[in-house]
Amino acid sequence: MITLNRFFMVLTIVFVLGQAQVFSQGLSQAAGQQSGRIPWLDDLYRTIGKKNAEKGKNDLYSEIAKGSPYFDKDFKKGAVYYNANFIGTPYLRYDAYNDEIQIKKTVHSEEEYGALLKSKELYCVIDSKRMVYRSFTNANGIESGYLKNLVNSGKYFLFVRKIKKYQEGRTSVNSLAASVDAKFIDEIAYYFGEKKENGILQKIEAGRQQVLGLFNTEDRPKLKSFIRKNKLNLNSENDLMTLFYYANTLKPESTPID
Repeated sequence: MITLNRFFMVLTIVFVLGQAQVFSQGLSQAAGQQSGRIPWLDDLYRTIGKKNAEKGKNDLYSEIAKGSPYFDKDFKKGAVYYNANFIGTPYLRYDAYNDEIQIKKTVHSEEEYGALLKSKELYCVIDSKRMVYRSFTNANGIESGYLKNLVNSGKYFLFVRKIKKYQEGRTSVNSLAASVDAKFIDEIAYYFGEKKENGILQKIEAGRQQVLGLFNTEDRPKLKSFIRKNKLNLNSENDLMTLFYYANTLKPESTPID
């Protein structure tokens, strides 16, 4: 049981419309359980205040662009953790355009929503999958953002990052060129991690040799044989997960004694 004196955290709540407020208060999971409610949610939503009458940036883009800034626009009941300590079960959704976890106390449409602080100490669970804020490699070097943890047990971890990019439209200037509508474009990339706290995740490039090169040298021959035997398509998310699950069953080879 987590006691009142042992469990404290600081949570920053960010307004979606660009405003920012900081909420800092001692929290006790034990106190929340005894009262039958989650005290931090009450304080959080008092902090957010009344809904702003102006449309959010996402609402504006949705009116003029094809597609959506969300992969799933609905808020789902999830769970929030701070340093692996359970905090509460608010309603959550991932904003793939702004790369943020949006949060509400209820699913009522008139209720304002906030956003979780982007921190490696905070993570949440949406649709049974863990969403984490981590650093990772890409073409521009190293950046940080939200990823979904697809395989999170064993020595090898698999992540996927699914975001939305906004592409401006183009108006036709003559009869020979067609107009192009503004739209949201999906970007999906997979990342490799090992069992260590907050290590930088490596992007998984296309190609069997590139994938195998991320694993420990002694595991590669068995993984190569497993891919061939099971005819895995490493461009498939399910097959990639299958490979990672198998890799996590491999034991280190014992060193013979002379």
